[in-house]
Amino acid sequence: MIEMTPEMVISIHDDLIQMEGGTLGILNRGTLDCLVDRINRAQGVFEKATWALCIAKFHPFYDGQKRTAFTLAAIILRSYGYYLSRTDEEEIYDALIRISEYKCNTRQIELWLKRIRRKWWAEKQRPLSDYF
Repeated sequence: MIEMTPEMVISIHDDLIQMEGGTLGILNRGTLDCLVDRINRAQGVFEKATWALCIAKFHPFYDGQKRTAFTLAAIILRSYGYYLSRTDEEEIYDALIRISEYKCNTRQIELWLKRIRRKWWAEKQRPLSDYF
């Protein structure tokens, strides 16, 4: 995966705000820089996605924390061949609320991601019998 920059996250955030409404702007650039650094230093895909979801917890923007956190985590997961199913929408929403309210730690977030993730190729793979 390419190295994430704060500008990339700001671009994602601004696009989401412009599409869905809310207040543009960075509340705390230092918090954003720190979170992006944690994403880049994380060892695996789930740890990276966990730190992306922590945007919802640490509020670097005026608005759109949860949307930005989810979108960034989804981009990270997809770049490694994983995705979160739309059938998990309610569970994902509840998790984002729990994260934003400091009701879970990073280890719990990472374990949750590992449990609900789907492997893109495995889900789309056709059985061998389709070829014969």
